Amino acid sequence: MAYLAPIVGFLLGALAYRIRGGLFDLGHPWGRLLFAVPLSVVLVLPLFSMGWLTLCAMFVVTLIAVYWITILGHGTYMDLGRNPEGHLDEPERPIYYLVGNEKPLWNPRQRLYHNFCGLLIKGVALGVLTAVPLIALSTDFTYLAFMAASASMPLCYLAAWNIPSTVKNFEQGPPLGEALYGAVIGASASVLIL
Repeated sequence: MAYLAPIVGFLLGALAYRIRGGLFDLGHPWGRLLFAVPLSVVLVLPLFSMGWLTLCAMFVVTLIAVYWITILGHGTYMDLGRNPEGHLDEPERPIYYLVGNEKPLWNPRQRLYHNFCGLLIKGVALGVLTAVPLIALSTDFTYLAFMAASASMPLCYLAAWNIPSTVKNFEQGPPLGEALYGAVIGASASVLIL
């Protein structure tokens, strides 16, 4: 039965992150919370033996971190350089301050690298801001798997651009990328509760 947790995490993570991205018109705060709350619960569940106060405090810290990361957005980077015009007028801060803005004369490969780095920064930020406090408190290094999964964001979107899906709301590109990334995050988080 233990093998079911990653499968359930995979499916629920894919759905929750896709909802966060706009599968249903819930509005950004509710869609983000629908992803952040269950993920935060699963991430802090291994701390159950530390007592309710610690559990609640770490839930709040994790929830704030996950929700804040989802506010950063990554719409500017999801196309992985496929927009020939670039996104010169739509910077996503604070990632924009780290990678800069696309330049009009960049070729597709330069835009791909730029956008790949933007997604990587967001994924690494999610992993670090959520897992490092949990590792520090619990000394449970299985959270490193969650950090690695979080950093897989650009790879999930890259794969989504190469999978020819025409399934409604899970089409090739960003919609499928959201589902893939959510699935990876959900599966890695669910392994923590085994």
